[in-house]
Amino acid sequence: MLVVDVDGGKATQVSPPALTVRFGGQSGIAGWSPSGSQISFAAFSPSASDPGRSAVFVAAGDGTNPKQITDWGTYTTSARWSPAGDWIVFDKVNNAVGAHTFYLVHPDGSGIKTIPSLAEVCCAVWSPDGVRLLFPKGPDRATDLWTVKTDGSQLTQLTHAPADLPDIAWSGATG
Repeated sequence: MLVVDVDGGKATQVSPPALTVRFGGQSGIAGWSPSGSQISFAAFSPSASDPGRSAVFVAAGDGTNPKQITDWGTYTTSARWSPAGDWIVFDKVNNAVGAHTFYLVHPDGSGIKTIPSLAEVCCAVWSPDGVRLLFPKGPDRATDLWTVKTDGSQLTQLTHAPADLPDIAWSGATG
């Protein structure tokens, strides 16, 4: 993964050498901190026995000093900062349920927790107030939009017509 100057000049590799940051068909593989001083991303280090070996990393906004903040997992994706900058939401395969599940972690790697009762999810985006997540849920590309509070409560289905939802966003507009 690269960070490039706005004028197309200097390009800095953010992901550590030998790791791959890839786009898996959904949006949100990386995210900027609210201050713009750091970037989070999921990076893969596949092996023959574990093709999905991956973890969440945080680097400086200029692409330097990448640091792994989660343990290696399976098919980790969509590392996005909360609006307050105190959490990063990501998803990875939860072996207990056999599907992607959301997790929260502080940017320094502490306080990791699972958002309970969710499976077959990917690529969450934060509500502007940082209280809820918006995400596609469902098998493969037949997904609907859902929201949930970060404690796992108030799981709400918003759409009832499964579709391929490659990019989602939450507007800050009210009213």
